[in-house]
Amino acid sequence: MRRSRAIAAGGSQSLQQRGPGDGWKRRIEIASEVHDVTRLRAFSHGSLAPGRYIRIAISDAGPGIDEAVLRHVFEPFFTTRAAGSGLGLATARDIVREHDGVMNVWTKPGVGTSVEAWAPCIMEGVSEPSRPRLPVGQGQHCWLWTRITRNCSKAKKFWRPSVMNRSDLPAPARR
Repeated sequence: MRRSRAIAAGGSQSLQQRGPGDGWKRRIEIASEVHDVTRLRAFSHGSLAPGRYIRIAISDAGPGIDEAVLRHVFEPFFTTRAAGSGLGLATARDIVREHDGVMNVWTKPGVGTSVEAWAPCIMEGVSEPSRPRLPVGQGQHCWLWTRITRNCSKAKKFWRPSVMNRSDLPAPARR
């Protein structure tokens, strides 16, 4: 979970750093989908063997990335922003590589940029998380029997709630 936050943080930082003055529309889209790759597929920054992959894409409707800049976008500490660290895409690429995936960048001047992360989709052995089943009653009534004390400090020390079936109660309380 921490790693997916790191990837999303990079897109968020980019969104905050730019504004209407540089021709960038403040719109970002995040999409994910499963793809079956049937033959070797080449991308801008790697290639994939046939198999099932998950594709996560972060896209904007900005000015695009210049060809000279595009060659360096995954280099650590490379940035075009004064306040940038240059670690966002480099970190994202390393995370994707750790999962045997690749990155792809599509950009067009005046249209925008899409950065895609492709990683193997592992479905074997995956099951729905099991939730503990709560015991279900069988129509009997339950009572919460409490002991009330005037002294609050003693109440904290001695008060113990307990759940009882009606049959556990003394006869006068059953009415």
